[in-house]
Amino acid sequence: MDNRFLYLRFSLHGLQTEKLLNAAKRENIRLRCISRKQDRTLICQCPKDQYPAFCDLCRCCGCHLTPLPPPRLSGMAFALCRNKWFLAGFLLFSFLIIYSLRLIWTVDILHAGPYEGDIRAYLMEQQIGPGTVKADIPLAKIQSHLEWRYPECAWIKVSFKGTSLQIEMTQGTLPPKMPDSDISGDVIAAQDGIVNSIVTFSGTPQVKPGDFIRKGQILILGEEKGMNGTTKPVRAQGQINARIWITQKAQISAWENLTLPTGNVHSRRVLHTPWGALSLTDKPDYTAYDLSVRHDVLGGTWFPLFISREKYEEIKVEKAVRSAEEVQKEAAQAAMILLERKLERNDVVVDKWVDYSMIEVESYAAEAVAEVLRDIGRFRAHHAGD
Repeated sequence: MDNRFLYLRFSLHGLQTEKLLNAAKRENIRLRCISRKQDRTLICQCPKDQYPAFCDLCRCCGCHLTPLPPPRLSGMAFALCRNKWFLAGFLLFSFLIIYSLRLIWTVDILHAGPYEGDIRAYLMEQQIGPGTVKADIPLAKIQSHLEWRYPECAWIKVSFKGTSLQIEMTQGTLPPKMPDSDISGDVIAAQDGIVNSIVTFSGTPQVKPGDFIRKGQILILGEEKGMNGTTKPVRAQGQINARIWITQKAQISAWENLTLPTGNVHSRRVLHTPWGALSLTDKPDYTAYDLSVRHDVLGGTWFPLFISREKYEEIKVEKAVRSAEEVQKEAAQAAMILLERKLERNDVVVDKWVDYSMIEVESYAAEAVAEVLRDIGRFRAHHAGD
């Protein structure tokens, strides 16, 4: 330990303290922080290696020396000298902390959506992952490769955030596809239904309100009359609102499992290490049981050990018939959720209801039906038709 941090502090009493200070100066004994109290007591500090020589001068000059607590910095240095193993551990821990900050420990991919898995595969190909040195990761190169790899993304940013490699993406929005008026074609029905209203922008309508139509049927013909009774092909356009019916079915079991405790309880402790788990007792051979676990951490980041306390309570499982009203209500809710997922953004719901049925006393089925107004017209080019 450097002696410039190891100072001893003491007080001096006596009639020849001035003579003592002059003698210490002649002997090149470095004294510092000298102060005098009202009772003519001197308070000063002396380097540890010169303290024995200064004690000899005190006896020669007839002065009395009383040790005092060392200065704060020197006191910490003395404590570290007395606890060398603690000092070694502290230095090792500090080194590991500083070294770990040079690495990345997590890879965060934000707003990547369906591209996240492919991005992680790309990073694995480049051998970039937890434990990689930050200085070995070319951020600009990775960002350039990702921009080339995903041209449909509007913006990609690759950066470090603490010990994490962060890749943030902003997905682009494709411009709406404008119809090509030079391509002629018909408007056909996307599904079965009953025409509620029809508005024709171009072409010749083939149906009227109240007509029942089938999927694929021509609703607006891609032709218009010209001069002298001739016809010319055009791109048929229009809005055909039809009444359609959407159904979704959900089936719920009429039985439920009841668990009853038997009173048998088994407890055990498991020591978990990075190399496996160790326990002095085995799991009970209960057919069915409830398990509760409590974890007690023994170490931390650099000492990953913990004990799990497991409690097994044996149970027996019995089947019981559920309330018919409860099962029907649950089936209706499930069918309605499925029905909502089938609706499109611009649908107008006219009516909806639920029908129930029982299947061999084992389950109840609920069928949710919705009557909806929907634009079912879809363009089909002439060259893609018949």
